[in-house]
Amino acid sequence: MPPSPDGGRGDGGEGGALSGLRGGKAPPNCFPEGGAGGYHRGRMAAYPRHTKIVATLGPALASEERLREAILAGVDVFRLNFSHAKRKELAKAVPRIRAISAELRRPVALLQDIQGPRLRVGEVEGGEVRLAAGSEILVTPEDIPTTPDRVSIPYPRLATDAREGDRILIADGRVVLRVASADGGALRA
Repeated sequence: MPPSPDGGRGDGGEGGALSGLRGGKAPPNCFPEGGAGGYHRGRMAAYPRHTKIVATLGPALASEERLREAILAGVDVFRLNFSHAKRKELAKAVPRIRAISAELRRPVALLQDIQGPRLRVGEVEGGEVRLAAGSEILVTPEDIPTTPDRVSIPYPRLATDAREGDRILIADGRVVLRVASADGGALRA
């Protein structure tokens, strides 16, 4: 196994990924072979670690150095957030993680966190529409202006994908519509 950049201490170097542990440094050899595991009261415990450490890949972990520190600190899984990260950034990060994982001989999984369907409301007449609580509204897949009587969600399978009782969240969940029925290609909510 290649030597770790921290001389085998497992603390990721000066300060490093474990800077909050015991005054900024991990005790010597508490994480042998570059992985967190049954550390207890100053020595390695005789039991294996069963917990998995998941780290979300973001700007703080973008550099090769920070990824290496995280893996040496015990990260088992990197979460790739496809809702917020740019695909180009993730396309660069995945091979970087794989290379560091292979170099350190430490398996690291990748978790793809993808968002569910995110549909947009069509053009809104007058720029704003106020919906009265408890009122019934037509939800249509037609690409027509949204009015107080109808909401346009230009998605052709809207009426076949939604079922009675389903919720439709609008404005990032600040407005909730409940499907009452499906007639033709539209919904009543």
